[in-house]
Amino acid sequence: MTSAQATISTTPGATFSYYVNQADANAGNTSTIATPTTFSSAGNQTIYVLVKNGFCSKVAELQLVKAPQITATIAAPTALTCTNTQVTLNASASVYPAGSTFAWTTTGGNIVSGANTLNPIVNTAGTYTLTITNTYQPGSVVCTGTANVTVLGDSTPPVTTLTASKILICAGETVTLTAGGGATYTWTGLTGTGNTQTVTPATTTTYTVTAQGANGCTSTTPATITIEVSQPITVQNATLLKCYQQGNITYDLTSAQPQMTNVATATFAYYLLQADANAGNGNTIAAPTTFQSAGNQTIYVLVKNGGCSYVVTLQLLTTAVTDLTIAAPQTITCAVPQITLNAAASTVPVGSTILWTTAGGNIVSGANTLNPVVNAGGTYTLTVTNVTQPGNLTCTFTATVNVLEDKVLPVVTLTSSFAQICPGESVTLTAAGGVTYTWANLTGNGNTQVVSPATTTTYSVTATGANGCVSAAPATITIIVGPPTAFIAASKGKICAGESVTLTASGGFTYNWTGLPGNGNTQVVTPTVTTTYEVFALGGNGCVSTTPAKITIEVVPAIVSTLADIYVCAGDPATLDAGAGPNYTYLWNTGATTQTITTNVPGSYSVEISNGTCSKVVYRTDYQS
Repeated sequence: MTSAQATISTTPGATFSYYVNQADANAGNTSTIATPTTFSSAGNQTIYVLVKNGFCSKVAELQLVKAPQITATIAAPTALTCTNTQVTLNASASVYPAGSTFAWTTTGGNIVSGANTLNPIVNTAGTYTLTITNTYQPGSVVCTGTANVTVLGDSTPPVTTLTASKILICAGETVTLTAGGGATYTWTGLTGTGNTQTVTPATTTTYTVTAQGANGCTSTTPATITIEVSQPITVQNATLLKCYQQGNITYDLTSAQPQMTNVATATFAYYLLQADANAGNGNTIAAPTTFQSAGNQTIYVLVKNGGCSYVVTLQLLTTAVTDLTIAAPQTITCAVPQITLNAAASTVPVGSTILWTTAGGNIVSGANTLNPVVNAGGTYTLTVTNVTQPGNLTCTFTATVNVLEDKVLPVVTLTSSFAQICPGESVTLTAAGGVTYTWANLTGNGNTQVVSPATTTTYSVTATGANGCVSAAPATITIIVGPPTAFIAASKGKICAGESVTLTASGGFTYNWTGLPGNGNTQVVTPTVTTTYEVFALGGNGCVSTTPAKITIEVVPAIVSTLADIYVCAGDPATLDAGAGPNYTYLWNTGATTQTITTNVPGSYSVEISNGTCSKVVYRTDYQS
């Protein structure tokens, strides 16, 4: 509202206050319009202005007038296409006062005619702006109204595409061609404008189509596709025959390809299911050269040559079940020198050949029968071979058996309860190493004999093992008949005085010790001087050895030392003497090995004295004052 001050008063220094109510203006109070520079009004309103200059003031009226509304309206236009190359923009519905002017501007478009009318003509897509302008009096107020409209353009030619249900076919097959990218199509050499065509080419043929878009535009480049036609080939079913074996058999499925077709360019895919083979999908057998099967199975093979494909069957066959079994054989022994092997075979075809071979054994007879006779241990192998038709397939079946041989000769031993007896006494002989025994000049075949020889006698025995083999040599033993002979031994032959020694007698049942109690075979004695001991041996019936056994225990005298403590003046030497004795040797704690040592160092000294049997350590002290 301040922009009207120049028309209200030209008096220099005048001030202006703006009021909504005339009474407030007349009173000149503070109820002024707070922001007269941005006062909002719907128009056709009176504002009261208090004009002051010094002590003079006057209220003027300011009329707020709003010009008539200008509304630019543009109807939605149709799109430009190859068949609709220009359109008329329609702004007739715009609202504006008389005397208004019109102006069209554009961004990216093109106005053909009528740029200063409400209905111009355009021929390119883009955004078009209409501006309606009117000038109002008084004051020459210029008012405008604007509107925008976008004209869409679709004159782009379509891109034709062409696909086929198959591009590689066998002669006589039908193919569906499908075009894309347009609304209608022109097919070269074919009738119809639809997007599909069904064709049955007899030879390799190229098809062409051009697309027309919904905008009436035609593709600049046609689409083409070539259908390659292959000629049929001859195929047939096949079989693979393998020798029977327990469990799975390894088949090379590819080895049957020459049976299926002799066309070198053919390819083969192998399937377990016929439906997969018919569909030609990816569920093929991964490793056809090492296919595992128990036999009697049908494999489906998709044979393809170019666009021609056929499904044939491949029969995996095996020969009749053939099992070779060999019963557990006996062991060859001295009692059983040869045995018959008992082999059996199921479903062995007539004409089959039978052959036994051996490693370490020996076939006596029947090497070409199921029941040979052998006489030695070893591994025996049965091989049955037959030729199966068709294909002259040679099948070989084997089984092995291990024959044990036990011809080890027993080793006989012979022991006696006593090696020497008195006349009239008995002794038990015991043989070992066999199952039965043959005693020389004695009856029975058990392992024991009780004999009472009157004179010294030698006995012998041979052993027979469980395998029927007899020991190579007899065992012998001699029983001496006569008074026993006494023997004596000691744990030590020479001792120190005060030591004990153990005496041990042998050669009898009981013993008489001279000067010692008891009749056992041992005595513990502690002689103080060198002493001789003797003992008699008694036999089982009380006979006594004719002479005693004797042994002397030598008692070595105790070691005596004259070593004594010594007192000397400080710094004087002292001589320590261990004393002399028979066979004495010395070892001092100083390392000296002499009878005496001399020292001027006070302290304790020791010496170990030995006579070869006994030893003694003596301690003494050297004192100085």
